[in-house]
Amino acid sequence: MRNKQFWDFLLSTALEVEALETTDDASLARIAALIETVDIIYKGAFDPADAYEEYVAAALCAALHKKLPRQ
Repeated sequence: MRNKQFWDFLLSTALEVEALETTDDASLARIAALIETVDIIYKGAFDPADAYEEYVAAALCAALHKKLPRQ
């Protein structure tokens, strides 16, 4: 499997988001922070010619990071 560390990190992020009990401001802030972390760590890390799936997932996180409210 290519980029196992990335996929493990993305899965753990998804599981943490899923485990949040509510969608209050604190939970939304936590989700925003998790997405921001993915964006910061993996920004520009993948070339779409070599790792298209990873590139798309990182691009989605980058787009969400730009649109989610920040505290």
